[in-house]
Amino acid sequence: MELIPDGPSGRPEIHASKLFERMRTAFKLQHEADFDALVEALVEISCAEQRGEPEDPKPNFSDLRSRGRELALAMRDHAASALASLSTIEEALRQFNDDIVMRDSALLEAVFDVDMAADNGGYLPPSINVLSRFYGSADWEGTREALQEFASFPIRQTSARGPMPNAPLRNALKACRRYWRNIEGKAWIMVGLRKQEERNRGDLCDLSNDCEVFLGAILRATGVRYSLQDLASAWKAIDRE
Repeated sequence: MELIPDGPSGRPEIHASKLFERMRTAFKLQHEADFDALVEALVEISCAEQRGEPEDPKPNFSDLRSRGRELALAMRDHAASALASLSTIEEALRQFNDDIVMRDSALLEAVFDVDMAADNGGYLPPSINVLSRFYGSADWEGTREALQEFASFPIRQTSARGPMPNAPLRNALKACRRYWRNIEGKAWIMVGLRKQEERNRGDLCDLSNDCEVFLGAILRATGVRYSLQDLASAWKAIDRE
């Protein structure tokens, strides 16, 4: 299998035709165009969906899920507070300018520590000029819309418990199953992976079942990471769906 780490697309480039030639005889494959599409899908998964580098420690996705929910709740709740505060500021500003102080110099000096007699060219002193330019000083309508989107986050009522499923691996297996079973018409069957002693050996390519060996070869070639234990769990999960 040939990999070019830095292709023009910024992701590994795979010579799918060469890979197909190598695997065609071993697995009696017939549909090269569909094989190419499978390789493309698996490379997309390996590049876009997997976090970090292969040598990085495996992230604890359960912890990340909990922390992500905390941050989403913080954004939602503070956005709701900010919207309420913005509305309060706008109403106070309206009353201040239109009903109460009404740009009266004596009242402005009584409220603020400013000198209205200073030569400001007819403008408010810089320290309180926001009273007249508040709506022009920022895109408040855009800000309000953005805050409303935060405040409307569809956060789940309860957080899921237990380990997070390996979504990239499940997606990769679904793509492989579609090709192997639906396109090539071969048996999608787990044999060696059902046995703990075989899973402990650590390499799908060491197993004797064609389906499992094919998976080991193509997942490795396209950079989709897996442990045999994770693979067995993902396999069982997608077959139950």
